[in-house]
Amino acid sequence: MCFKLDDEGKQLVNGQRNPLSQTLENFIALAEKFEAANTNIGLKGELFYFLRSFIYDNIEYNSLGDIVRWEPKETKLEDFKTLWEPDENERRRIPDGTDPFTEEEKCSLFFMLSHSIIRTPRNTNGQRMMILNNYTRSFGRYFSLDDQYPMEIGVVSIRGTNLAVSLGRVLRGLYVGLREQRKRDISDFPRIPEKEYPPQRILDPLYTLTIAEVITLSTWRPEVGNREKLAMDGFWVSAPIGSDLETKDVCPMIYRLRNGTTSAHSSSSLRGAADGLILGKIIHSMYMENRNLKLSQILRMYYSRGGILEKTEDIGPIWASFCNRENNLLPLEQTLKEQMILYHLLVTNSYKNLEESMNYAWKNYQDMKSSSFRIYNQVLSDYCTKELNIEKPENLPKETPLDVIAILDTTNEEEYLKRQQLILGFFAKELDLRYSGSRMTILTDEKMPSSSASASGTVLLRPIITDTYSSACTACSVTQISGDDTYASAPEDEVILAIDQYLQAKKDNETQHSGVNGKVVIYFNFEGEDYQTRPTSQRARLEQNLRNLHIRHKDVAIYALGRSTELVKKYARGDEAFVMSAVDETENKVASNLLDKILTAPATLQYTNCDTGKDEKSAVHEDFVTPNAVQHWSMPAKYFYKSRTLKITFESVSGPIRVCHNRATESPELERINCADVATGQKKVLG
Repeated sequence: MCFKLDDEGKQLVNGQRNPLSQTLENFIALAEKFEAANTNIGLKGELFYFLRSFIYDNIEYNSLGDIVRWEPKETKLEDFKTLWEPDENERRRIPDGTDPFTEEEKCSLFFMLSHSIIRTPRNTNGQRMMILNNYTRSFGRYFSLDDQYPMEIGVVSIRGTNLAVSLGRVLRGLYVGLREQRKRDISDFPRIPEKEYPPQRILDPLYTLTIAEVITLSTWRPEVGNREKLAMDGFWVSAPIGSDLETKDVCPMIYRLRNGTTSAHSSSSLRGAADGLILGKIIHSMYMENRNLKLSQILRMYYSRGGILEKTEDIGPIWASFCNRENNLLPLEQTLKEQMILYHLLVTNSYKNLEESMNYAWKNYQDMKSSSFRIYNQVLSDYCTKELNIEKPENLPKETPLDVIAILDTTNEEEYLKRQQLILGFFAKELDLRYSGSRMTILTDEKMPSSSASASGTVLLRPIITDTYSSACTACSVTQISGDDTYASAPEDEVILAIDQYLQAKKDNETQHSGVNGKVVIYFNFEGEDYQTRPTSQRARLEQNLRNLHIRHKDVAIYALGRSTELVKKYARGDEAFVMSAVDETENKVASNLLDKILTAPATLQYTNCDTGKDEKSAVHEDFVTPNAVQHWSMPAKYFYKSRTLKITFESVSGPIRVCHNRATESPELERINCADVATGQKKVLG
């Protein structure tokens, strides 16, 4: 299904016409989409859905170009294949739940979860008529899929680095870890001769299905010279889609390994296996404490510097985080070695020289573990070692839920369109989008034809992506568009009118909500000349529409970017703090500066009955704050100016929070005197 050709006979990258990125953030967004469509499926049901639907490991192409599955020589894997789910009826059943995904999203999931190292390109015989060369619209960059082998699929980028992780193994560890009665005596497998039984006979599938398998098969003696050894880390590549842009840092698609790599497993396999083992050891206790636990929440917590503080049966409390991976594995070494021995016994077809093979595998693991597990990438090292302390709130990440609306300028040279694409690509990649938090919309200044809209005086702008909570989807979508002559750019006064109407429509849909995302507009305008000296009727309409926009949406932060800060100042109410040059620095630097500014915008608490002077206690807003993160909320005066007394009660449901309040500053958390701590299960009234 996911190895298709397009209409011109070109092989689609990752089976998608517009590929999503191979990032952890992309998978989490798709998991959130599944969770929203299946609110009662439970964690085990969610894990089963992904494991059963999208994992098919160890594929490659044969000489005819057919897709075949690799299995290591001289192995018997029948017993091993039952370990993840011993109940055959359960193992073979169709997963429960509503399938919310498009065909392209399904292919994205397959390429993120099904692990394989594909050594050579697919054979392009005449019958298949495959054309792999891909020239972009502007013919400025040549790309051939043939040049991207050997490649590794089934891995995702962690925080934009080359230290990828095999995600399917993480999910497998979580699924197996949920089962209390998972351990098996080696005598349950009659194929193994009794004389081969080791002193430690209890097999734990959590170890064998994660890290023991990788250790063993990466040094499998019958595969010497063929598929043995761990492949070293590779690098990310992106195909130019739509526009001639280098987008590997924004939308990574292909994990390219070093020339000559023939391995079946890699450092990414080992990292994913280790993470699956660590999470599998704590997931049962986590689930018993919170039956509403979701996969997206677990992955967000583990792949963060904060991690998860949880207890284990055998080694006590641990700090479970990818930042602490190597330390968490150290006390498990003896058990891991014992489980590796049991894995050898379970899958080998011959017991000759078995001890020698096991010693060789263990020695190779000892040699490779440090280079695979330690955080040698500087970006990740800085991230993992940065101090997070509630007493130093200036260092804490901001995660205020925002609706970010960006409008692209398509009226100027193509180089300016490319610059906008990359700025928004880098921006979206770092913005913390999530189903219950921030979302992003990207429009162009091109007018969509609509007779009904014209009749009502509504201006519709061309949407690139609307209200998405996927940073990966946003970053890839905006960088995959090209100059399109299908729609004409709207006059500037109509663009401003369209922004006004779009914001008003969003607000009208949210009047009954007690808490709404803050609104932020990013407006690009690359005009190089100010026409103020030449008044026209269009100029008058523009000025009037700008006044209306600023008056009606005082609570909306509008950031204007262009060639000159002076020329775009009028769009941002003349406030220089909301104006930026889009050309004086690199795209990623502009994006970083823009993100720093936008994250200061607050979300809004609102209650329409307040403006009638009613005294009620029915306005409740429930939200989630990540540990060691900051959210900013405001309550505009129009909601409480008739109230003699305004009191807001803050209640902590699970985990302590700190509430800081001061009308005189936008960052009350910076002064401890403004703050009150609320313990778990407690309430605090501010007024």
